[in-house]
Amino acid sequence: MVNYDVWAEAGMKQPDYSGQLCISCLEVRLNRILTPDDFLDLPINKRSRTRSELLYARLNGIEFI
Repeated sequence: MVNYDVWAEAGMKQPDYSGQLCISCLEVRLNRILTPDDFLDLPINKRSRTRSELLYARLNGIEFI
């Protein structure tokens, strides 16, 4: 989950937890790469089983090829 400001920057309504975008689609809407500061400090962003390699990289500020 990203910060509400990032969600709004992407042109999305305030999240009601039913709207979702993949990391790549969100970055296209933002026209930039997500950074660790874009994410909320919530358990869902820390669960290793639910993270893709791309999400892991963005959460940790690692370049993803």
